[in-house]
Amino acid sequence: MTLITLLIVLTIERISATGQLWQFDFYYQKLKSLMLNHLGRPQWLESQIGRWVWILLPVLVIAFLSNALDWLLFEFVFDVLVLLICIGCVKQRKLYKSFLNAANRGDDEACQLYAAQLRGLEVVQTQQDETDNTAVVNEDEQSAEVEQSEPVATEPAGTEQGPCENCSLGQTLVWFNFRYYCAVLFWFVSLGPAGAVLYCMVRESADDSDHSISELFTDNQLDKALHILDWLPARVCTAGYLLIGHFTKSAGIWLSYLLDFTSSAKDLVSKIANAAESIDLGDCSNTTEPACMLKLAKRNVLFFLAMVALLTLYGGIK
Repeated sequence: MTLITLLIVLTIERISATGQLWQFDFYYQKLKSLMLNHLGRPQWLESQIGRWVWILLPVLVIAFLSNALDWLLFEFVFDVLVLLICIGCVKQRKLYKSFLNAANRGDDEACQLYAAQLRGLEVVQTQQDETDNTAVVNEDEQSAEVEQSEPVATEPAGTEQGPCENCSLGQTLVWFNFRYYCAVLFWFVSLGPAGAVLYCMVRESADDSDHSISELFTDNQLDKALHILDWLPARVCTAGYLLIGHFTKSAGIWLSYLLDFTSSAKDLVSKIANAAESIDLGDCSNTTEPACMLKLAKRNVLFFLAMVALLTLYGGIK
């Protein structure tokens, strides 16, 4: 049933699950607003135990509901709905689509703008025409014009686990694929819907845009928790890159990271993907490197599904 759930969810997510009701961030923001605004930031949230209770409460609720459903059909529908909400990154997909549209019409400045946004960099638009003090980029229209502005990347936005200015666009897309697909799928297969919710709660809390939640945790506790949750999935995911990409070029890098408990999952995923998919950037267009990396990531998801199918046949997964 796990394999069927994964196939249905990935199919629906690609076709139609683009509304905010199907995004985990929507429910996370609602929960955060309820806790901080409507309840007035309860006192118990200030304690260390209280903070982790806030993280684990949705996980425990999902685990209880999952175990309480005795009918197989209800459990199956519940698993599909939970995984469909946890998986995917609609915002990043829209930005990448806008990047491709800009590349197709030969707008290099717009490509730089969208690439910087995808890599998690704050973008400042400097005006060339003093009479026009604003420049608007429409992400959904192919006819968007950005000729009057120059994108300038400043400090990286987000946490250490997020995209960085040192990564190429293709490596950033591979990282998104890991963070919003592979890692979620791994914890869903390992721990059920509660595992997927646990990973998403820690991920969203660590990447909290206004830091209203992350600032409650001292000593980078959220980053450390996310590092722990990323450690095993990163090595399983990149093992797939070895087998579907250039094994000899990436095997040495993968082995050097195998028992490394300090390096970030982002470094591992981006380096292995870069080694597994050799690209000659000499005469390439703006879209060649990210397109090749994205194809590698998609092949890796199919490889993961094949491994789940084999484990299902041999009784390792129900």
